[in-house]
Amino acid sequence: MSNYSPVQYPVPVNVPFISPLIAAQWDHSQQWKIPTFEMFTQSLGSTQQTKHEIDLNDGSEYSFIIGHQIDGRCLFPATGYLILVWKTFAKLYNYEDYHQMSVLFEQIRIHRATICSLTNQIIFYVNILPINGTFEIIKNNTIIVTGRISLNEQLTMQKFHKQ
Repeated sequence: MSNYSPVQYPVPVNVPFISPLIAAQWDHSQQWKIPTFEMFTQSLGSTQQTKHEIDLNDGSEYSFIIGHQIDGRCLFPATGYLILVWKTFAKLYNYEDYHQMSVLFEQIRIHRATICSLTNQIIFYVNILPINGTFEIIKNNTIIVTGRISLNEQLTMQKFHKQ
């Protein structure tokens, strides 16, 4: 049971197109925004990536790390990784000073240690997925640390400093 007769294939050349019938009735006066690839990559599903260049020379922000030695090797400290993630997360939420936001770290996994030297600058890339706070720290295309970060709404930094 059909309202139309069955189509015989191949369709003859002289069959009229139906597009003029549709286009004649279509209202083209209203403009619609068409999503582009860039719109999707800038949405909440994309990651926030920050490049951190670690310089260990005297007088630099991270020069104290030279004293963090295990078995005679200078290693980048685990808390240093967390600070890099915290700074990136603060940037994501437009905080000027990361100390002003209380965060919670969960499921932290250090995959490999980073050996430091005075001669080479260390470059870390911190990627955070804003939708759920999943993060990764990458050095030389290798994952160093993974985990999750979130805002700690229950504990404000003012309460923390009073204790």
